[in-house]
Amino acid sequence: MRGAPHSAALGYPRGLFWREPEKLDRVVASAAHILIAVPSDKPSRTTLWMPVRQVSRTRAEALRIAQEVLEQLADRPDRFGELARRTSDDEASAPHGGELGLFRVMRLSPPIVDAIAALRPGEISRVVETELGFHVLLRKAAPERPSRLSAQRILIGYRGVQAEGLRPGRGDRTRGEALRLAEEARALAAAAPASFDELVQRTSDALDVAGGGDMGAWSTHELGAEPLLMSVLGQAAEGAVTPVIDTRWGFQVLRRSGRVEREELAASTIVIGHQGVSPRFLSRPAERTAEDARRLAEELALEAGGAAGKFEELARAHCDAWLCGGPPAVWTQGRMLPEIEQAVRRLRIGEASAAPVETFLGPVLVRREDPARHALRDEDPRRAPTTTRFPDSSPWQMADYVQKLDGPRLALFSRQFERHITDVMQLAEEERAQLAAILASLSSTLERCAPEERGALIEAAEREAALVLGSRRYAELIAARERWFEAITRM
Repeated sequence: MRGAPHSAALGYPRGLFWREPEKLDRVVASAAHILIAVPSDKPSRTTLWMPVRQVSRTRAEALRIAQEVLEQLADRPDRFGELARRTSDDEASAPHGGELGLFRVMRLSPPIVDAIAALRPGEISRVVETELGFHVLLRKAAPERPSRLSAQRILIGYRGVQAEGLRPGRGDRTRGEALRLAEEARALAAAAPASFDELVQRTSDALDVAGGGDMGAWSTHELGAEPLLMSVLGQAAEGAVTPVIDTRWGFQVLRRSGRVEREELAASTIVIGHQGVSPRFLSRPAERTAEDARRLAEELALEAGGAAGKFEELARAHCDAWLCGGPPAVWTQGRMLPEIEQAVRRLRIGEASAAPVETFLGPVLVRREDPARHALRDEDPRRAPTTTRFPDSSPWQMADYVQKLDGPRLALFSRQFERHITDVMQLAEEERAQLAAILASLSSTLERCAPEERGALIEAAEREAALVLGSRRYAELIAARERWFEAITRM
């Protein structure tokens, strides 16, 4: 490990790369973390699956524990995995040594992104604070080129997980019960890997049971891939069974598949919703009953086989799901609802299904399309190549920040700073009034001036403040300003 952990400061400066979100969105990185959680009602800005253990400690207690972890790693960085398993409050990654996997960095909270950008592979961060608590990070080397992985899976759901991938009527159990069932399935599969197909049919709650538990082929750099799941799967040999993996759909046990040639498929769809479909899957309310939905779908199926363009007309008039809102869906075999995929594979290109397909979304009409005509174009952002290099990890200075803001936002920024600085600095009444007047004048001027004039105006205001406060108090002002700026740019 290069660079000893350092506990004197929390977090890292905001990087200039935040000015280029379209480039930052293409950056992939690999890391592990140890989370010392605090009770919080703030929503997490991390979109990776990170179920946090419920704790009752204070912020000060959590910080002390995180700093103790960091001190232990200073002497023994090789203990990172052990300490993660023993102390981390991220219940998904802790059993895997804190492993987060290979992820798009924009899926993590900004302070973690800043930390990863400042580290080289093999380095351990100082303590980083987010809305979840305190993190200690280990940056890992990330491969520039993606890998493609595929597997069969057993999924054990429970109450509270994302249920769109579960078979109807499954998953009504506690998290603890689901973990116990997953561990039992894993033990049976590990003892007799050849029994995996039978275990899928008998134990899995996933919709893809109809396809033998095939989860399709995934790229490790893909935006929709689950990094921890891909990481654990990537460490398994072909045909081997993974440990239990905690995911947003429930607990999963995978058996890695060999390389399989998979067909490219595409289809247009018309989804007929009804009262029994979860509203989050529908683009508009559906008041009809399931029987009415089936009857309507059968009528539309007769119409859809008519004149060219009829399918699109019917989709605009009757489709109730977001699935119909864009161009035809394009996927590789194993990545679509099994019922839809099986129906599409029975059709010729351009042919519509003669009968609706029953799915958890409601009855669905499908028309097979030519995937070559609807593949993503080279200019589509989703086709942009990924990279392990940050656009620019230099610290984001205040001068860069104010240069980019529009006039009204910059004036608001100045007024907020005025209120903050007059609150935190112990000023005499006359000093407070003079400083407030300088900052109010600066706010008004910045709102009207050209961006290239801002630097000189700010410097002039700083000189005025130095005359009012004297050198010692002015140094306090500058230090308070930098702390405030760092705090607001971490929001």
